[in-house]
Amino acid sequence: MAQNQREATFNAIITVLSNNNVTFQSGSDVKSVITSEHKKKVKDLLIDGFKNGNIDYTDDFAKTKLTSTSELSKYCSGLISNWIKKDSRLNGNTKYQVLNKGSRVGQGDSQVKELRKLLKATTGTEAENEVTEALNARLAAVRADKKPSTSIDVDSLPENLRHLVK
Repeated sequence: MAQNQREATFNAIITVLSNNNVTFQSGSDVKSVITSEHKKKVKDLLIDGFKNGNIDYTDDFAKTKLTSTSELSKYCSGLISNWIKKDSRLNGNTKYQVLNKGSRVGQGDSQVKELRKLLKATTGTEAENEVTEALNARLAAVRADKKPSTSIDVDSLPENLRHLVK
């Protein structure tokens, strides 16, 4: 039976560290002992695990998309970073908290990108406030556009709930 990605990443990190005579106890902060060379070895183990079917993909999309070694390499790099931050056995037994919630909103929007650049280049509180207001307004508009639209078959609903569909 294949391992999930979290367990596979944890086991690969522990294996690489022990093979390199690095002392690490579960629940400690692995960032203090893991090097970029260790991460490369962990990544190689994970790539082999995916290729051999020893690690589960999260979904069918990932399985069909991650077909080349270079795609798997990028994916595994992110996987390692992700679980080093989120797995309490690797992050010093701390609960992971998102630092910039929603910071990816608007990444594909050219106006948001340019407003963010302008904000970095702007000095002076009045100008910064003006750009920040414009950026926040654009982000709100982008968020509103991204809300999922759901198609509801009114005829399939009970009669007493049909008035709720707009």
